[in-house]
Amino acid sequence: MDKNVTVKLFRIERANETVPRIIDVLRRIDAIQGYGNRERHIGSNFVVRLESLDEENQHVVCGELTRIQSTNMPSEVTTAGRTALSTQNRLGHSVVFRINHHLGLLGMEFNSRVCSPGRLIGYLAEFDPTAAYRMLPLVREDAWERYNRSEPRKIQVSVASPTDLSVLDGDGRAVGEAIAAMGEAYEAPKITVEISMGQARGHLGQRITGFVHELLTKSSQEEIQLEKLKAFTPDFPEGIDFLDELVVFREELSLHDRDPDINFSIKKDYLRRVMYGQS
Repeated sequence: MDKNVTVKLFRIERANETVPRIIDVLRRIDAIQGYGNRERHIGSNFVVRLESLDEENQHVVCGELTRIQSTNMPSEVTTAGRTALSTQNRLGHSVVFRINHHLGLLGMEFNSRVCSPGRLIGYLAEFDPTAAYRMLPLVREDAWERYNRSEPRKIQVSVASPTDLSVLDGDGRAVGEAIAAMGEAYEAPKITVEISMGQARGHLGQRITGFVHELLTKSSQEEIQLEKLKAFTPDFPEGIDFLDELVVFREELSLHDRDPDINFSIKKDYLRRVMYGQS
């Protein structure tokens, strides 16, 4: 079992005022009797359920999502060789998350093979179709300060599976449709584009910032495979690499080899620690 834990932080907000608070949706799911009734298929061979939800206070909850494995079971290993797994139960792989609704902050253990932040939002929508939330990966505050110090003159973007960019529907729609069309026309698995003022005076339009936000959001939800996102301004001609500026915490924890309850407690404390002081 890998005891190295990675945590990423996200700004999270309701899509509009009619959307319920995310912690209220989680509380309703947690009140459902019977763990089986909490299970939902949120993708092909992708079954998830809310395993536990701890209340820290009226604004903060910490929970655990379990992805259930029922196929492709591993074998048991003995000194005489390997043998079929003896248990008839399904296997569970979990990630821990913590939400501070007051701050609009989500901290989540990052393991896309188990459950990503986008999958968490998809899971909530299975219980409440109105549960629509926007997420933006937390970037180091000084990165945005550097970006806002002067208007960008150039943006570099690199994406794998470029046809996925058709999901952009805000300020990035025009660029997304163009890149997706190029990817489809030329069957290119990866495309890098540069939007630049060149030798002309001035800076890129204000909507370019919305484009940057949308790329980061869709990437965090695993709707696009963003490999590079770099902005160049007069004050920082060497560029601001947003993927290097994401707030990420990594640490090897003293996880138990078998006890999931102990591990939930350890990860919960770690999330509380790394989220402390974030605003």
